[in-house]
Amino acid sequence: MKFLLKSTITGLLTALTLFLSAQTKVSKEKTIKGDLYFKMIRLGSMYDADSASILKMNNLLDTMRTVREKSSKKTDNNFLDFYDLLEQNGLMEKPSFQIRIDSATIYTVFVDKNEYGKVDSFKLSDLEKEKMRVTVELIGKVLTLGKTSIIDCSKINTVKEIKGKTYWKK
Repeated sequence: MKFLLKSTITGLLTALTLFLSAQTKVSKEKTIKGDLYFKMIRLGSMYDADSASILKMNNLLDTMRTVREKSSKKTDNNFLDFYDLLEQNGLMEKPSFQIRIDSATIYTVFVDKNEYGKVDSFKLSDLEKEKMRVTVELIGKVLTLGKTSIIDCSKINTVKEIKGKTYWKK
């Protein structure tokens, strides 16, 4: 009985993942330029999390997906869309940062650990004190599911600290 239940759940989750991945839009890899953007509280990956925390998060996401499927109400799925994008594209355990393309466009960018080292050392307090901002040019693909878009970055080409205002949000 337990085996049958596990098989059914696994099958449903696989079908759901395939269904959702069919809805994901992926741009061609391109050069993207923007400024580092700091947000005090934001959605991120499970980068540097221990295996117990990752398991808890995966269980929470599975529960939320089940509730979403059973609900007849149209709800805002940005939270689940964000984590579905991460899972579908193997980004769940990659580090991330944010860039501001313009006043209306901010992306969360996912990179491998080596590339992340190029932007990890910048601190908002230091940049504000020195009246500096950090411009970043990277190569990546924009991944979109529903209203949620992220960048899967393959390479950070340049990182420059220049005079200007660093944007941030609480």
